Parts: sequence; C-alpha cells; structure tokens
Amino acid sequence: MKFKSTLIMCSLLALTACSQRFQDVNATLSEAFLGADDVVMTAEEIRALPYASAYIRINDGAQIFVVLAFAEPNTATGVTQYKWMSSDRALFVYEKGRLVKTIGLFGDNLQGVTRTEQTANSWQVNYDWMPDYRYGYQGIANRWGDGNETINTSVANYQTEKYSERVQFDVLDHSLINEYWQDSKTGKTVRSIEYIVPQMAKVEFTVLKQPSM
Repeated sequence: MKFKSTLIMCSLLALTACSQRFQDVNATLSEAFLGADDVVMTAEEIRALPYASAYIRINDGAQIFVVLAFAEPNTATGVTQYKWMSSDRALFVYEKGRLVKTIGLFGDNLQGVTRTEQTANSWQVNYDWMPDYRYGYQGIANRWGDGNETINTSVANYQTEKYSERVQFDVLDHSLINEYWQDSKTGKTVRSIEYIVPQMAKVEFTVLKQPSM
C-alpha cells in the first residue's frame, strides 16, 4: 500500500471556489475553549470539499471543524496515522481510531500513547504528557462492549458497535474511560470520546467525510 502525505492548509487558503460559509467555519481552537457557537456544516458543504473532515469538541466547548492534513505511517510501527488539523494548526493524531497525540491544545497535550496487546480485551498502556515531560505513566486498559447504536451525521448514518475501555494507571489515583463507536460493516471508528489525562481534556471526535486511504 502506498501512503500519501498531503499538507492541505495552504491549499485551503487557495480554494477560491469555497463559499463564505466555509470561511466562517474556520473556527480556532481558542473558540472551542473560550466559547463560541457550534460550527455546523451542511451536507453539500462537506461533500464539496476535496478533503476528509470531522467535528471535534473539547470539554463540552464549541464544536469545531477539522480537516485531514496528513495520512502517513508511524515510523516505529508502520501503522497509518491520521492527522486532523484545525484552522490555527492544532493537531489531533489518531491510530486505529484512537487518539495518540495532540499538538497545540491549551494546557495538557498528549505526547504519545503506546499499547502492548495481551488479549483481545486487555493490554498494557504507556502515556506521555506535556508540558513538564510527564513520561512513562503505565497502566492496564480493559475493553468491553456496550451494544449497538446508530450514529447520524449530515452526510451519513452508521450502524455501529460501541466499545468502552477503562485505563487504570499504576501510580495515579484516577482512571480514565474512553468510548468508541465502530462501523459494523467496515470496523472503522466513526465517533469517539477520549480523555487526554484522567478527568481532564475530553475530546469528542466525529468523522464526517471518511479518508479515502
């Protein structure tokens, strides 16, 4: 499989055919934290853009619109990383439907997550956080099924299987619980709610236009 890495932010600025509505939805990450109206794209606007896109909401703040900036292999594992970018270049990196890194958030950022598979529903995890180089926080993740749900977006409806996972850290008093909705047909994650650190920095992610690769 040939991986493509495409930087799109400059291209977005050059899209003369974009409507004023698209210019308006370039919500910055500061708006997501400090307060603004939700960005809501119509199906026509989403389909007209030549890029994969998604909504992100942080800590119950305003919904923002992000586009896929890169899709490239993790140099250590070969697993494809999908890197979604806001208009002010905050970055959210996903592998196999899970958030593994953030750049440009206010406060805590996820520097990296590594997982060692043990069984189908339990594995070891290692979390690294910035600032202050808080590296090497280890724990155990346990996953369980939460039934089937329908996820509706303006461009698609998905029949999904929902999963939750609890991450219990060895040296922290708190755990975190993440939730995932996987398309029953493709197995791709179409929605997730994850915590960067326990009880803080919740990131809700909903795919609108799927990546082609």
